[in-house]
Amino acid sequence: MAHALQREAFSDGKVLLLGDAGDNSGRERELINNMLHRQVDGLIYTSVDRHPYIELIQESGTPCVMLDRVDPGLNVSVIQVDEQLAAWQVTKHLIDHGYRDIGIICGPREMLNTQDRIRGWQLALEESSLIINPSWIFSTNYTRAGGYEATKRMLQGKPPRALFATNEQQALGCLRALAEQGLRVPQDVALVCFNATQESAYNVPSLTAVRQPVDKMARAAIDMLKNWDGEVRRVEFEFFLRVGESCGCQGHEVQPETR
Repeated sequence: MAHALQREAFSDGKVLLLGDAGDNSGRERELINNMLHRQVDGLIYTSVDRHPYIELIQESGTPCVMLDRVDPGLNVSVIQVDEQLAAWQVTKHLIDHGYRDIGIICGPREMLNTQDRIRGWQLALEESSLIINPSWIFSTNYTRAGGYEATKRMLQGKPPRALFATNEQQALGCLRALAEQGLRVPQDVALVCFNATQESAYNVPSLTAVRQPVDKMARAAIDMLKNWDGEVRRVEFEFFLRVGESCGCQGHEVQPETR
């Protein structure tokens, strides 16, 4: 997403200043204050916290667009996909394969997007009358190290037959931990993930993953700031499921389903 935003901003004669809070809420506030003191033309903001610093930004008068799931009560413009539906569909894909024991590696439980992804996973299991095993919910941060450590924890007990990692970085860490134990994907543990990039297609095995139309979302965010009039807008884009080899398939693209 950052690359797409940089490209779209540059095409409009703008420069994107990138700030990475690294899942640290205090660092996030520092970055926002720094950007506001620089009197930037606008902010494209994705928060590590359930309660982002929207009031701080809005009090400054700086245009702001959120790129993530936010509390519906927040009066802020948002660009997003339906993360619950996406999580439901990728989990259903595993169920359609015949997998019944399906675990999840998720982000911090207090984050709204984590809650959406967990709920989508739960709904898919419930609709197929499958057991939701609380011991197969592994919360960690959205990094390779997080996915690696969560998988190591999982392997201390009886592992599920399939796993849904809620972002690509977690999935890559998971692959490393499984390989260290001599476990193959998908032969021993099937794996799917959310929010993948083009890199997932070049992994071995290629990852079955939910992908977002990042180019269109980036263009919409830049246009929203460029044409800012203060009106709150919420734009939802369709995701798609890119089927790779990590679930047991040969690879193809699937459009969103409806529940």
